[in-house]
Amino acid sequence: MVRTPQHYLSFFRKRFSFVVLAALASLFFIISQTNDVFAENKKITDEIESFLSIQNDAHEAMTSGINSLERSCFSDLPDVNSDSNIVQLKNSINQEREENLKTLSLIQNSIVRINTNSDGLVSENCSLFDLLIENTQNASVCGKSRRLKKTSDEVLSQILEQKQISEKMYESFDRLLRLEAKQCASSGFTVNIFNSYQELISKSVGETNSFYETKLQTLKTQVQEMQKK
Repeated sequence: MVRTPQHYLSFFRKRFSFVVLAALASLFFIISQTNDVFAENKKITDEIESFLSIQNDAHEAMTSGINSLERSCFSDLPDVNSDSNIVQLKNSINQEREENLKTLSLIQNSIVRINTNSDGLVSENCSLFDLLIENTQNASVCGKSRRLKKTSDEVLSQILEQKQISEKMYESFDRLLRLEAKQCASSGFTVNIFNSYQELISKSVGETNSFYETKLQTLKTQVQEMQKK
């Protein structure tokens, strides 16, 4: 059976629908509040991890569809098409790509500062003896400092992963644009996929930058409160 571009679009949308439902179920799972600070920090890293998983699943589905289209396309048309819609969409995606990278870099700088400050709290509040006998779940000032440092380490790693997955998604949109320009995909195929992805993100966490900024503000507040003690 010959698979049309519409078939792949239908498959992609169905995959996205499943991902959205699964993600929303796990993303807003409430952790038992045995300790407010520790639970809050775990919730931060868990929610970011869920969001990264959503994007990785979407990229995997997208890559699978693109690979199939590329294998089945035998067009000899050049990669670049003068179609005004394709050119306009390409420019729009490239602009968003640059703005996204700039914003994520600012977010990375913020978590690096939080990480540095939390490391300073560990040095200030933990003696060598504390470091040997306490774990990060301990309710002492040292234990809280170490937990905050551990969380900031994890979030920094997650932000770096976010930058990577974002770049991979934009590279995939470039591949789709080339396929559409070569008429290996129907007109408007790329913008439909792009809009579906934007809708996925919106339904999952709202606005990406605000999602991360909220998480960082919570950690920043914890640092400031501990610095006052």
